[in-house]
Amino acid sequence: MANSHEEEIDLKGVFDTLLRYKRSILIITAVTFFLSVIYAYLKPNVYQAEMTIEVHSGSKQSDALAMLNATLGMSGSSSLDNEIAIIQSRSVAVKALQNLSLGTQYYVSKRFKDVELYQNSPIAVKTYKLEEQVMGEPIHITPIDADRFEIAIRPGMMEKLSYSLRSMVSVIPENKKPITFKAIHRYGERIKTPFMEIVVNQTAEITESEYIVTIVPDELMYGMIQSGLSVSTVAQEGELLALSYNDAIPERAEAILNTIAEAYSQRSIDLKHEIADKKLKFIDRQINAIDESFAKSASNLKEYKTQN
Repeated sequence: MANSHEEEIDLKGVFDTLLRYKRSILIITAVTFFLSVIYAYLKPNVYQAEMTIEVHSGSKQSDALAMLNATLGMSGSSSLDNEIAIIQSRSVAVKALQNLSLGTQYYVSKRFKDVELYQNSPIAVKTYKLEEQVMGEPIHITPIDADRFEIAIRPGMMEKLSYSLRSMVSVIPENKKPITFKAIHRYGERIKTPFMEIVVNQTAEITESEYIVTIVPDELMYGMIQSGLSVSTVAQEGELLALSYNDAIPERAEAILNTIAEAYSQRSIDLKHEIADKKLKFIDRQINAIDESFAKSASNLKEYKTQN
């Protein structure tokens, strides 16, 4: 009976505590729910493109070929782990970027979030010069009429706060200070500033009151490719690899994945040609050495016969 009485007292204490702090509990619950809804709304959808490729690691080879590879200091076989590392390497990503245009991205603000206009933007920005301080910074383009627009770069609240705090403890170099810029230009006109030179062209009907552009040199976008790419083995014996790429734009995910596969395939072809060239040069050197040895032996034999 004593234990039952103690449990009853404990439960009563719990309910008393909950009732005492019910307002705080309801507020915390409501705030948490509200923040979760906002996060779910603002978080972009992520799509995944997938493909399977077959790699030829060359694991089956003759003893003579294996000896030749060892002589040249080359591995005659490449494991799937090596192939995965190659596909995920920076060199393949950079090669893929040669056939992609990822650095210039266009957005519009709709219902409190930025929506990317992949290949559907009515404006196109051509970049001639871009300093590091404006790379990735939002460039706001506001159409005025059929011929003119306002272009502006304005630092965000967090950037202003960060600059204020840093300036209190040290002197900020000019090229590290937040950029504030506003001007009116015509479509097709070359915009020249100390930090960028660009041309904004209109390619379709303008339907939005403002467009946001971010620019990063294409060759520096390899991090985007590497972060979204996943490679795994499908079958060790069949030498199959599964490639997948995650992106907010499904068409871009497919384009990137296809280009990576093409870049990897071209790299494999180039590597095979390089290996074949090395082997041919090695064989040529060996043949020349053998010819020289035969010639020397023949000369020695002739000299011996002459003397005897």
